Formats: sequence, structure tokens, C-alpha cells
Amino acid sequence: MGNGESLWQFSLTLYAAPEVQQACLDLQDNHGADVNLVLFLLYQGSLGRQLAQETIQTIVQETCSFRERVIQPIRALRKSLKSKKYSLEHGEDSLYQQMLSLELSAEKLAQTHLQCINFTADNDQPTAQAAEKNLYAYAKLLNIQKPNTAIKTLLSCMES
Repeated sequence: MGNGESLWQFSLTLYAAPEVQQACLDLQDNHGADVNLVLFLLYQGSLGRQLAQETIQTIVQETCSFRERVIQPIRALRKSLKSKKYSLEHGEDSLYQQMLSLELSAEKLAQTHLQCINFTADNDQPTAQAAEKNLYAYAKLLNIQKPNTAIKTLLSCMES
């Protein structure tokens, strides 16, 4: 399994926990976080890789265009199809599922792109420490104050 697929499998496994999904959505909806980047940083931490804040800033700059131009519009359209103002009697539910599938495909593509970015990291760090430092370095870029409940939830799920 290639690195991109490893990240994807890691993400699917971690995101399957309801508390992880809620924590990720909290960071996304309330702080503008890129969930794929959050999962990538946790994945790097799980490998003992600690990224500098400058490295994370560079990764944000390299990935924000795809998120803003592709993922966010797909997500917005999918969410609009879920709203009650659209009747589900005429196949919109099917269209909703197709949009969900398309959004997941775009998310997977974003993660593949993340895995292709060249970066340096402090390797062989304790995994819990690397994951925490990675997330809080990103949080600092988003002006999220420490401690943060969603981040603490994600870190606790990494330990289990």
C-alpha cells in the first residue's frame, strides 16, 4: 500500500469514531480548519514525524486552492441537497449520495496531494508528542487557543 493509501486508511479508521468526526467538524466549522490537513498531521505524528509551523504554513498554502475551489463547493452543494427545502421524492436523495461520493473522492485526492508534498520533519519523535505539536502548530496558524477541546479529543483518540 502506497503512502497516499496509508494516509487514507488511517483517516478512515480514525474518522470512524464519532468523537473524532465531531472534533474534526468542530475544527472545520468553527475555526476554518482543513480536516484533511488535520488528519495528515495526526498521521505524521503517528509516524513520529513532527513538522515545524513554517512547514505546515507552506503545506496550507499549497493545498488551500484545491480545498477552496473543489472540496468546499462540492460540500456546499451536498449540504444544500440535504436541506428540507428540497423534496426527496424526485431522486434528490440519490443525487445527495452521488455528491457525498464525489466529495469523498475529492477528499481522497486532496490526501494524495498532501502525501506528494516534499517537506522536512523531525523524525523519530514520540508519537503522542509529535501529533500534539503538529496539531497545535496548525491551531496557532488558525488562531485557536490552547487548550482546545476538539484537539484534545483527537489526541486522546490517537492514544487508544
